[in-house]
Amino acid sequence: MTWTKGWTSFDPNNQEYPEPEKILPNIIDSDLYLKNDTTYLLSGNVYVINNATLTIQEGTTIRCNVENVASLVVTKGAKLLAKGTKGFPIVFTSNKPKKNRKSGDWGGIIIAGAGKVNSISGSGIIEGDLNPIYSVYGGNQVDEETTILRHVRIEFPGNISKNGIASNGLSLYGIGTSSIIEDIMVSYSGNDSYNIRGGKNNISKLISFKAQGDDYQITEGFKGNLNNILAIRHPYINSPQGSYALKLDGFNLNYAIGFKLLLFLLIITSFRLYFKFHPYG
Repeated sequence: MTWTKGWTSFDPNNQEYPEPEKILPNIIDSDLYLKNDTTYLLSGNVYVINNATLTIQEGTTIRCNVENVASLVVTKGAKLLAKGTKGFPIVFTSNKPKKNRKSGDWGGIIIAGAGKVNSISGSGIIEGDLNPIYSVYGGNQVDEETTILRHVRIEFPGNISKNGIASNGLSLYGIGTSSIIEDIMVSYSGNDSYNIRGGKNNISKLISFKAQGDDYQITEGFKGNLNNILAIRHPYINSPQGSYALKLDGFNLNYAIGFKLLLFLLIITSFRLYFKFHPYG
């Protein structure tokens, strides 16, 4: 698996990261470019709205607040362009010092698209402690370029709030076919590493490392191929509700398929999904 070399980190708790120099605004309503000569702090829910594009330069580090739990929310119509490289990946990580970081230190990255989702209305509301104005996803823009993510590491996400609502490392809602998601690593998520709801895309080269929840949860009629996905688990890190390497379900949760990881390592080189569960079961 040569594609994992050069940009991954399998010991992120011992990684030295620079202290943040600039706090990102909680509302990004116009195009913003983050440069790799600055370390940024994500604090609280940061919303990209108003069809704005957030572009992150390769090699940029974004520290994510633990006290004021951080999440990046790219709302419907807005866009996230995070194009890291093998030598200069983009890193989202806890703002705790090394050896003190834990699963669920912060929320995660949420991207809402306008692609098709399998629900009664054809749309949905993102669950969580989010502003409902910015939580809508789904539509009919099948070929939308919702995001481009390449060589991105997401470390210690998956916070569970006091009222029991859990975040995931990377959540993709109704993404379009023009999106690109490849070479992504989610490490030590306190909940699921990846949550994919609806949309249509071919996604490749994903790593889930030592998640407490599911490694890959796919629902609401997602269509596409998953190529070269990797799940590495620890025998003592899991959820009390049970953890699956790959969990597939539909609008009606009575129809679900789960694959438990018994050997603590799952490698899938190609997996095609073309599910559409009827919303009425």
